Amino acid sequence: MRCQRCGDKADLIQKFDCDGVEKTVSLCKRCAREVLKNGSRIYKPGLVIMAKHSELVQDTILSYTPDLYGNHLNVFIAMPVAVQTMLFERDEDSEDRSMKEIYKRELVILKDRLRRAVANEDYRTASMIKRRIQRLEEILKS
Repeated sequence: MRCQRCGDKADLIQKFDCDGVEKTVSLCKRCAREVLKNGSRIYKPGLVIMAKHSELVQDTILSYTPDLYGNHLNVFIAMPVAVQTMLFERDEDSEDRSMKEIYKRELVILKDRLRRAVANEDYRTASMIKRRIQRLEEILKS
């Protein structure tokens, strides 16, 4: 696995659950030292947003609506990434990493919805979801 910041071989790899989506952080020793030394500022407004997000996630049902993209999905897809950007100081690659993280989170949810659509024999919805999954996977490869 590669370091998320510089692309060298990752020495530290940590996986954890972030609102139901597996997140992997991988850093080389140099970047890990740099992040710990320089990137450890946590902003108070970000902590407030994180607390509100946690409350919202606890009160939101992931399968709330059969629509492909209900507004509630932003609670699980974009908000955790937005909270992360509000918590920590940004660097020149923060926006790219955030967008990739949003796409990865969307993929997890869409794959679950695809599984449900196929199980319910809703092939029209399954087809729409599959096309979106393919587009996201192409974006993440580039």
